[in-house]
Amino acid sequence: MSLFNTAYAQCNQQDQRQAYQCMQQQLKTDKAKMNKLYQRIYLQYDDNNKLLLEKSQKSWLNYRDAQCNELMGSLTYGALGLASGFAHLDCEINSTTFRLKELSSLIENQ
Repeated sequence: MSLFNTAYAQCNQQDQRQAYQCMQQQLKTDKAKMNKLYQRIYLQYDDNNKLLLEKSQKSWLNYRDAQCNELMGSLTYGALGLASGFAHLDCEINSTTFRLKELSSLIENQ
């Protein structure tokens, strides 16, 4: 299994530095989408569900950080150049994409 999945494949049409910048931009775009979607959901919820959503988001952020910072750091220990950065960015992008799908399902189920 490759460490580099979706985002890397989309940005891999360029040299390494451009691909890295492309992935950074993709992550920035996805985070903005996620924040906008989160706010949309949050505004529709009552106080109890708002607390549950906040708890869920904080738990997801903790999971993402553990997965992408600690695990990917361990897996790419000793990697040279941008390789470890690519792995970390790809992990964050894939995690964020999955979270976007989860949050989208909350809108669809209302």
